[in-house]
Amino acid sequence: MDRKAILVVALCVMACDGFYLPGLAPVSYCQEKFAKGSEVPCETSLKVFVNRLDSTESIIPYDYDKFDFCEPSNDRPAENLGQVLFGERIRGSLYNLSMLEDKSCQLLCRREYVKSNDSHRKKLAFLVARIMKNYEHHWIADNMPVAWCYEVQNEVKPYCATGFPIGCYANEKGQPQDACVAFGNMNEKSAVYHFNHVDLVVEYHNPTSSGKYHRIVGVNVQPRSISHSLDSTTVGCQASAAPLRVVTGSSAPAKQVIKYTYSVKFKRNTDVRWASRWDYILRSFHHSSIQWFSIVNSIVIILFLSGMVAMILVRTIHRDLVRYNQDSTVSLVWEWPC
Repeated sequence: MDRKAILVVALCVMACDGFYLPGLAPVSYCQEKFAKGSEVPCETSLKVFVNRLDSTESIIPYDYDKFDFCEPSNDRPAENLGQVLFGERIRGSLYNLSMLEDKSCQLLCRREYVKSNDSHRKKLAFLVARIMKNYEHHWIADNMPVAWCYEVQNEVKPYCATGFPIGCYANEKGQPQDACVAFGNMNEKSAVYHFNHVDLVVEYHNPTSSGKYHRIVGVNVQPRSISHSLDSTTVGCQASAAPLRVVTGSSAPAKQVIKYTYSVKFKRNTDVRWASRWDYILRSFHHSSIQWFSIVNSIVIILFLSGMVAMILVRTIHRDLVRYNQDSTVSLVWEWPC
């Protein structure tokens, strides 16, 4: 009997050893030259996934392809139960991040808008309206959110958010609002700016002494607004570049061109372990805005459904009691002696 118990325990341990939840096990990355014949399975490229866009100023989220950004790829990861319940819509992206290969000002796609085209005018109007509502991207890389870190007044450490805005604007007096405050050249009166460039910084460390294999401990993004030239190929991502202003209405030019570009830099970080790579994001969660409307809406729905269930139970019990009393009365009448 003892031998059977030991055998069962051994089988359970073997089965548990072969089971793994996505995101709970580290993924090793390596350069292309070390991938072939490697004794350790490793990925040569870091995939960046895009998610739905939302805002703390609105309760309506939008899928990524609702906007006229660069078309997402057909690569869809397997969503877990939590992502499904939260309504996330994760899609692949066109961002190509090869391990340890820095890239500067890469053109991702180009969008052209003609003023006389009604469809183009609607797309720009939709983009501007969402920028005014402070909608944000939510990207994922290596099973963790791509963080946007920036300095906060009276805070020692920077605040890191799990999303970054699609743009910002200046009010009628030329005062920068939201993310425009961090830039000194976004102060035109009633101007709307679109962040069409991202600087990605991928932090990694080496778990082995060989230095061939790497693990991702952080992915940070810094959005920028750059007004590129109108031709199809030339791009320039200098820090002194003028911001991209999106204009709608009668004052819009005959043609507007938006070029989406990105830069990638890999940075070695030996201070952060893979197991604690979420710490800098979790420390910033106390700054998050509470969406009271969503909370109140959920409570009202729960109370309404609870009231309906209670009302159905009360009516059912009352009907059963009335039927039981009627049956008892009939029984007494038939059993009464003559």
